[in-house]
Amino acid sequence: MEQEAKQSELDDIVVIDKTIKPESEIVGVSKISDEHEVDASTATTHSLEAEPEKREKTSSPGRLKTKGSVVIHTRSAHDLFYGRRGDRESGVNQIVGLTLFATNANNLSMLCKHDDPYAEAALIKIENLLDDIQKDLSNKIAHLNSILDNMGGVTIDFHESEDPITIPLEFGTPYGYIATRCLSQYDKLVTLAYSAKQAGLIVQSDWHRYVIRTRTKLRRIFHLSNLYRFGGATRDDIAANNAVARAVSEKYGVLSPKILEKELRAQFVSHNRT
Repeated sequence: MEQEAKQSELDDIVVIDKTIKPESEIVGVSKISDEHEVDASTATTHSLEAEPEKREKTSSPGRLKTKGSVVIHTRSAHDLFYGRRGDRESGVNQIVGLTLFATNANNLSMLCKHDDPYAEAALIKIENLLDDIQKDLSNKIAHLNSILDNMGGVTIDFHESEDPITIPLEFGTPYGYIATRCLSQYDKLVTLAYSAKQAGLIVQSDWHRYVIRTRTKLRRIFHLSNLYRFGGATRDDIAANNAVARAVSEKYGVLSPKILEKELRAQFVSHNRT
């Protein structure tokens, strides 16, 4: 049984061979008509001599988008990115992956902008946990690098996938990208820990401390985003102590006065349009 448990943990390092292709690029460039020839020496974008009421208003620009990608080397990080659907009939529990976490964080951000203090409380807790795990990952990676750099003249190649996968990214809020940075660090942590374990520099209990506990922390953060559902209570409702506010407080508890009075706010929620 002990050998099977060890093999199960090492299975986290198995690399997925197939590559996920990024989405097709969206092209939306308008063409300039050359039906009428203009004199380049006198033409301007907007005629300065035209009367203000006769100037045509151009359409507004679309919303800004941020896109990117992340390279994944380990099966463990791949599984954390996509999660797992639950199935009540077969007794399979849902695992909230990074993709669902990003969707939930986007929904919480929208609720926060509409003055839902419970959504803001959830985001504040998520921000704190993400900050903590980033520091924890950095410390563990630095420690493993230090161990691997001091092998008494012996050098080894770090274990990385021969065929890593590249996953395209497009999130509506910063929370998805922050979580992806954490996942990328975790991916690096797994490869370093596996290299150190294979070289006899750490033992099984170290592997559990470095990898398994860190994976559990990430899963808890992702799962936290799934706990709050729209209650419909704003700060004004809570101040008035109406029926909606009472129903939400019975379900989710009483919030800190600092959150209700906006002394403590979610850092990555903007109330301004760009």
